[in-house]
Amino acid sequence: VKDKVKSIEVLSEADTKTLLSKFNTGLTTAKIVRLTLISGASLLAQHVVLADQGTCIGRANVPAFLGRVSMASEALSTEKNTSAAEVANALEERMFIAEDNLDLSKLEVAQKRVCIVGGGMTSIHLAEQAVGKGAEQVYLVCKGKLDNKRDFEVEAGWMGGKYMRKFVKLKPEERLEIYKENRGDSTLSNKAKGVLDCLEQKSSFKLLSETYVASVGWFEGHWKLDLTRKKCAQCLSCDYLWVA
Repeated sequence: VKDKVKSIEVLSEADTKTLLSKFNTGLTTAKIVRLTLISGASLLAQHVVLADQGTCIGRANVPAFLGRVSMASEALSTEKNTSAAEVANALEERMFIAEDNLDLSKLEVAQKRVCIVGGGMTSIHLAEQAVGKGAEQVYLVCKGKLDNKRDFEVEAGWMGGKYMRKFVKLKPEERLEIYKENRGDSTLSNKAKGVLDCLEQKSSFKLLSETYVASVGWFEGHWKLDLTRKKCAQCLSCDYLWVA
C-alpha cells in the first residue's frame, strides 16, 4: 500500500462487533485495530507491527542536531556571515530526510561528498546508491557498531501471544524498560550486512561507527559536522547531508 498512516486506534468491543457483522473481514478476535491512511482509506487488522521508527504516522524521526543548524551556522561564521537565506536554501537543497523528502532520481552526487547519518538498513542502501552514482566520498555516521546481524529485530515470541500477554498488563514505564531491553541496536539483514561489507572495501566509502553528531552548520558552501567518536572530537565536511 503506497500511502502513509494518519492514525491508529484499537476499536471498542461494540464497534468491533458492528464491523465484523457488517463486513466479511475473516477476523474473529475481540480486538480490532483500525489504521486510517492519509488518502482517507482504512485498514483493519488483528496485529500491527511498527517497523519504521515512528514515521508511519507522518512524523519523521528527526535527530535533535537538525533543530540547531541555524545556530551552528552562525557560530561558524566569523569574518563572513552566513545569511539565514543561505542556511534555508541549504536545508532545502542539500539536506534530506530519507523517509520524507529524499528522491535519489533527482540528485546528482557525482564527485560530491555525501554524509549519511543513520544506523540501519536504509542508511546502508543509501550509501550503496551514493557510491554507485559516483560520489567522491560517502560517510556513514552511526551511533552503534552496525554489526547486529539477525533475521528479526526482536525474538519471534513477540510476534504472537507468548510475550505480549504479559506485556499488555504492565504499566507504561515498565513497558518502556522491556522495550529497551528487547529492542537492542539496529538490526541488519544478511543482505544488508553483505552490502556493508562490500562498501567497506571501497576507497570512496568510510564507516564512522560509535560516532555522535554534536552539531551541524552550513558554511562556505558545505556542511560542517562536529562529531564525537570514542570520546575524541572530529570534524567532517560534505556537500550533501542525508538523515536516515
